[in-house]
Amino acid sequence: MYNYLIKVPSDGEALSAQKAVISRLETFNKGSKNNSTNSETDKNRNNGYLMFDSGDDREMRFVLVCEEEASDEIMKKLNAIFERDVKAETINAESSNLERLKRIDIAKELMAADDDYENDYYYRGKKKTQFVTENCDQLYKKAGDLPGFTEFKPFLKNYMDYIDQTAGMTANSLYNVVLVNKSGVCIDQHIKLLYGIMAGKGLLMEQVIIKGDIYDARNTNRETQFVYVIEDNWKTDDREPSPDELLLIAIFGDQCRNNISSTSDKEELFEEIKNSRNIYITSMEQEEYERVSTIDSFHVAFPHVVTISDISAEQRIKTICSIAGEYGFTFEKKRTKDSMQIGSADMDELDTAVRKAIQKKLIDKDNSFCINFSDLKIKPGDPKKLSGFDELESMIGLESVKETIKEIVTFLKKRGRNAVPCLHMTFLGNPGTAKTTVARIIAKIFAETGITKKDVFVETQRGGLVGEYLGQTAPKTANVIGKAMGGVLFIDEAYTLVMDKRDMYGH
Repeated sequence: MYNYLIKVPSDGEALSAQKAVISRLETFNKGSKNNSTNSETDKNRNNGYLMFDSGDDREMRFVLVCEEEASDEIMKKLNAIFERDVKAETINAESSNLERLKRIDIAKELMAADDDYENDYYYRGKKKTQFVTENCDQLYKKAGDLPGFTEFKPFLKNYMDYIDQTAGMTANSLYNVVLVNKSGVCIDQHIKLLYGIMAGKGLLMEQVIIKGDIYDARNTNRETQFVYVIEDNWKTDDREPSPDELLLIAIFGDQCRNNISSTSDKEELFEEIKNSRNIYITSMEQEEYERVSTIDSFHVAFPHVVTISDISAEQRIKTICSIAGEYGFTFEKKRTKDSMQIGSADMDELDTAVRKAIQKKLIDKDNSFCINFSDLKIKPGDPKKLSGFDELESMIGLESVKETIKEIVTFLKKRGRNAVPCLHMTFLGNPGTAKTTVARIIAKIFAETGITKKDVFVETQRGGLVGEYLGQTAPKTANVIGKAMGGVLFIDEAYTLVMDKRDMYGH
């Protein structure tokens, strides 16, 4: 085998035309495989494999592995890929760095793989090749332009320091990341920035992002140190499959399951992720994260967690300006009222509205290249949700209730949620005195302050708990308690549970 370092001078155009370069490069690499006995196909073989190595604003560098010495024909193909004359230097194993030698080994492995092997064994999911030529400092500065950067930017700094501290360690899966998305923003840019940092720090041998669901990730055996983004609902469901689901599984196999639902399946997946050389990124909503966090192996598989919180109107306007800037437009904000409405708008709706406004101006040949609030067709957002304490304070009277709840919360914040062995409560009062409303607000306060694990309020009555016949009460009660687990169960008119001494089911 012959190994070369291909140097491609950059004048700025090469980076802007990166998609075209990647497409031609991948076509070249496909030509290195030969599964056909056709002599014409054999003539067109490249006998080489090209892989991105590193780059900066001056040049990009690639590793070329060839079965034979690089011929004039191969050099012509390389010049065509990059649309300029490139240089090929023989790589000396003694003087080359370890990362480059690893890439050479991976390039040899990929060149040797036939098409069937690649499709079946290497990865499942959608592949995107992307070359990173910016350094980590340049990428870090971009974090301030991302929605929800308040938590993300300091996380990124700590993450880069962590990579530096663990450089040279041989353990796998030290760098997997969970993005807890509380704001509902599109996190593609956050993932792209994380990918760039990983590449810039030398964590990635193959600069590709592969996206797939949990099943795709579970069935991906490609081990070339790339980024895998798991896009899925992480809902844990330990129920047994229904008869219809069992029939589908028998016919089509496990892939017809709703991804990987049970806790045991997820534990196996997390174990595989922990032992993988690849780096995994995934996003979850807060409720999903709290649910999956109960699985011990999850924290080992994903040691880095960052929350993308709801973003301010100022940050949203910054996002609008960023989107407009992609098309050479500016955004003009004139009124405070406009920013308030922007602050309550859904982020996906906001993104769509900006792009539609730009498209309309381009179609109308508007040469001002400026959009303002009136160009954005945004529906009035929902008013800002009040906290549980705010809702309780807004109720008339109930001073003793307000004081009691504040005392409980203050005490538990100081002493911990297990300081009081029991927080069950009875609400006494005449009809119409807002007993249920107050209970619902208290449940919300307990969730917001961490006393309960989640904001769940399940309301039931005698009919939801007590059965009419022998054997019905236990499963009905267990089902309702299961729904309320981690939150609050409110039993309305609890005195009706026991109608009289003969009511053995109610007892």
